[in-house]
Amino acid sequence: MKTYDPDRWTRRDHYRWYRSLEFPYLGITANVDVTELVRARKERGESLFAGMLHRIMAAANRVDSLRQRIRVEDGHDVVVEHETVHPGFTVSGAEGLFNFATAEFTADRTRFAEAVGEASRAKRNATTLTPFEGQRDDLIFCSCIPWIDFTHVTHPVPLKRLDSIPRIAWGRIVQDAHGAHCAVNIQAHHALVDGAHVGALFDNLGA
Repeated sequence: MKTYDPDRWTRRDHYRWYRSLEFPYLGITANVDVTELVRARKERGESLFAGMLHRIMAAANRVDSLRQRIRVEDGHDVVVEHETVHPGFTVSGAEGLFNFATAEFTADRTRFAEAVGEASRAKRNATTLTPFEGQRDDLIFCSCIPWIDFTHVTHPVPLKRLDSIPRIAWGRIVQDAHGAHCAVNIQAHHALVDGAHVGALFDNLGA
């Protein structure tokens, strides 16, 4: 795991400025082509949710800044860069509620889909919410909002404590004569992530 001293970092001025803000989060939404994912689901019976989650995590892991997190050690900021980040995602729960689950990311789509399915089933009947915030920072928080073809999402974040974990959400899949697409939104801490980094994420997603 790499570490950076923000005071000696190339982006130290940008870091200091956005780190000083009460709401330092950058949010962008774009449409992503998911024609091949939809086709794979129909032809091979693959999970559309797990397939989309895998695609998002594979794309995010290729962007260094999306693997970086801010920690406070002995009263000073340290930026760490994980080798791999993993999804913390929402799953349908009992009584119309939802819950949170995690799965280790792997490049193998089949193994990853199995891990996502197992983690989802383990939380499906739970009525007690079990957040994963504060427990580990090698995650990206992911949500699927399949009811809405949205244009933007604002994610809830704590404002009284440090939170540098990116949030990614995707919406309802829309099919037309040209294929299938859905909106994907990312919200990330601007001390670490700029528009160019978000652009790289969407390039990786094939937006």
